[in-house]
Amino acid sequence: MKCPICENSNYSRISYEYKFEILEDQKYFGDLKIACCEKCDFNFAFPMPSEENLNYFYKKFIDQKIDHLIGYQILMKMLKPGT
Repeated sequence: MKCPICENSNYSRISYEYKFEILEDQKYFGDLKIACCEKCDFNFAFPMPSEENLNYFYKKFIDQKIDHLIGYQILMKMLKPGT
């Protein structure tokens, strides 16, 4: 695999197994590894996840952030009556 930034083919592995905090993510990313390009020091995933899996992951991530924000806003209104 080539570096997506400089297209150099030489890289070193940073992590042989990416450690997922959420088991569901393993289903979408499988045997993901992290590499560091020896030329430009860019870190990248390989094999690159499919566009479909990335879209699912980031949509889920954004949905979670929105849920947390809405929850925070509700909590703040409860703590500050009259606002």
